[in-house]
This record gives sequence, structure tokens and C-alpha cells, in this order.
Amino acid sequence: MNNKIKLKNLLNSSNIEYAMEAYNPISAMIAKNAGFKCLWVGSLGVSASLGIRDDSEISWSEMLSNVDNIFDYVNMPIIVDMDSGYGDENIAARVAKKLDKVGAAGACIEDKLFPKMNSFISHKQKLINVDDFCLKIKKMRDSVSKDFIIIARLEGFIVDDKIENTLNRAYKYVEAGADALVIHSKKDTVQDIREFMNKFDKRVPIIIIPTTYHREGKKVFEDLEISLVIWANHLTRASIRVMEDVAKKVYINQSVDCVENDIATMDDIFRLQNINEKDNKYGR
Repeated sequence: MNNKIKLKNLLNSSNIEYAMEAYNPISAMIAKNAGFKCLWVGSLGVSASLGIRDDSEISWSEMLSNVDNIFDYVNMPIIVDMDSGYGDENIAARVAKKLDKVGAAGACIEDKLFPKMNSFISHKQKLINVDDFCLKIKKMRDSVSKDFIIIARLEGFIVDDKIENTLNRAYKYVEAGADALVIHSKKDTVQDIREFMNKFDKRVPIIIIPTTYHREGKKVFEDLEISLVIWANHLTRASIRVMEDVAKKVYINQSVDCVENDIATMDDIFRLQNINEKDNKYGR
């Protein structure tokens, strides 16, 4: 079964499913080994790993290269964050086609103007015209294989738009060819998500990204009939916190002995690199 079908099955499962972010091959291996069945390659994590801002500074070719590198190490469904499509509908379609070709199971595109700004930054956010975004979805749909999953991300709650407008956009995006929807919110509760789910007819799977409403749990998401939960930035944030802590301790103590018990061993690295695989395969 190919990864596109696997993702489709996850989205249409009777059980709620989960995806973990991966911003490079090692984080992808860690997420896979933890048991996750699906990965999210997000612009925030990849941008952070390159030391650049998450406001469309990352190029689509950098994202594509990163996804390709991840596939060298894991073979599983990957959803790629395409931001707002890297430009107009023709560029969005070209990127989707290349992601499909490299092996991604699906791509998520958000309905904000290009260049987009991260949804959790306090700057004023602006939505793209509905018809222009539908054209992006249509061109993407025409450019990819039939099983490639196109996910439209609704940013209406991020810009404090009316629920009626967000619902209207949702239905139009599905009509344009979106296979699933992400309902995004920066509140610390599921208030926005619940309001949407109470009014939407659930004609396609709904995905959420609980970055700010992290106190809500599985039972709440199940009651809302969410199909997929994406933990979209937690490995990035974890790695930053640990590296900062280790760097400070080593600098202060002028020794690494103070952190040795808190960090991965060399064997841990070799295991994630499959260091013995090539020799074992050929009997060496």
C-alpha cells in the first residue's frame, strides 16, 4: 500500500489519528520510532533549522530538498506544509506536482496572502481572495496524481473573520478539490474549533493543530469528530530547549560531564543513522 493511500485511510479512519512534525531525517526517525504513523514537515520547523524566519523566507526548493532527504530514511505518509503556495496558482501547482513526484502523501496550503506570516505572530494577517485560493486548489488538483491529498488550511479564526465567512470558504475549498481541511486557531481552548464543527456538515475529514490549546485532550477531540491531530512544532521546540540548556551548563562548568547523563549517547546516534545496516546487509 503506497503512502498516499495510507494517509487517505488515516484521515478516514473511525479512530482519531495523530501526526508528529519532522524537520529533518533524524527527527523523522525519532517520530517514527515513537510510533507515529504520519509525519508533518512544517515550514516553522524547517525554517528554524535553517535559522530563518517563518514568513515565506524558506523557498519551495529548500522544502522539497528537505522532504527528499527525509525519504532517504523513512518510508511513511508525509504531509508537507506549503504555506500559502510560494506565489500564484501556477507556482503552487508546480510545487505540489514535485512533492507528489518525490513521494509526499499530501500537501497543506493555507488561505493567507503570499508572503505569509506565521499564524502565531501578532502582526496583522490577511486572507487571500476566496476565488484566487480556489484556483490554487484546482490547479494543484490537476497537477498531482489522483491519490495525492490536498489539504486546505482555513485561517479565518486567526484573522478574527466571521464564522459564516470561514464556513463559506470551507465549502468552496472542498468544491475546488480539497480532500481535507485544517481548522486553525490560536485560542487556548477549542472554542473556535467547536463552533466550526457544530456548523460544518463534515463532508471531508477535519484536521487540527493544537499548539495553543494543548490542555485539551483526546476525549475532547473525539467528541468534536476530528480526524487527524498534528503536533506541528514540538520536536523543534524540544530540541531548542535542550540544546540551550546543555550549551549553558557546559559553558558555565567548562566541562561536559555535567550533561553526560542528560543527552543521547553516541550509540543512540548510530542507531538512528542505521550505521550497521550496510555492513550487515552484505555480511561484513
